[in-house]
Amino acid sequence: MNNWIDRHPFLSFYILALVIGVMAFAVIFAGGPELLATMEEARQKLGLNFFSIFIVAYMVFTMPEPIYALGVVFPAAPSIAAIIIVASRAGKGGIGDLFSRYLPWRGGVPGSDALKTYVALLLGLMALLIVHETFIVVRQGNELFANVVNVYGLDSLLTFFGLYLLGTTMEMGAFFEELGWRGYGYPVLKKILGSPLKTAVLLGLLWGIWHMPRDLTVLLTGISVFEFLLSQVNFYLATIGITVMILFFMNRVGGSIIPAILIHGWFNYLGLEQWGIGETLRATREPVLFGFINANTIMIVAVALLIICLAGP
Repeated sequence: MNNWIDRHPFLSFYILALVIGVMAFAVIFAGGPELLATMEEARQKLGLNFFSIFIVAYMVFTMPEPIYALGVVFPAAPSIAAIIIVASRAGKGGIGDLFSRYLPWRGGVPGSDALKTYVALLLGLMALLIVHETFIVVRQGNELFANVVNVYGLDSLLTFFGLYLLGTTMEMGAFFEELGWRGYGYPVLKKILGSPLKTAVLLGLLWGIWHMPRDLTVLLTGISVFEFLLSQVNFYLATIGITVMILFFMNRVGGSIIPAILIHGWFNYLGLEQWGIGETLRATREPVLFGFINANTIMIVAVALLIICLAGP
């Protein structure tokens, strides 16, 4: 078995991430409305405007049927898979190297250079927020923007940055997934493919496809298979674009996954509108190009293309 894993280090990781993810989502599906209601109750009781790792802890200790709390393993599946594969191949030393990717910079990168990279990243994400919310105002009007201000805490600079840092670093998907996708998957796949751009495109696509068990539930709402497939193309364009952004900043800090958590968490954080600002969500996710590509994806792909033009393939 270990020989096969050694020959196929990325494929074995990806298959295991899929299997764990499917099993975890089966628990979520079995929990049904009760599980989702508990997550929402936890979010409200904790006073959070996003789904975070704190909700996981709350559910583990408060759910009447604790087995359903295992459903939150879904976002952690890639990282669990990475830990299992690394432990089987390299033991404690490999695990230590894997977790070293949580360091803010690595590989001999000077701290001053890393700091400049993080400042540029944070300013860039702020600029994307401005573009995002400007589109909402243009599309839906100033009245709706008041709701946006309330949810993001934009009426207070301190509140906004506090929510921003908490939302991006503690957001459930980003916090649990990135050790697997970018901490393990990226360096292993890059060693196989060589080209950073090819690696970003393939990893972004596979990352998107991994979400399929979750996304298939959309079919239960009555949309056609064709509409579903178009929505998946839109989603995959976004995951590829986000991966290009992530890897650009990761490479500038020696392979640390902190930029990955910040960027992944930020784009998930932009989905806040689905809790209390439904019209805003539709404004940024309604198709505006070719009948299936939405404004969020256009913004993401545009930034990814700019990075490719500036940094090269």
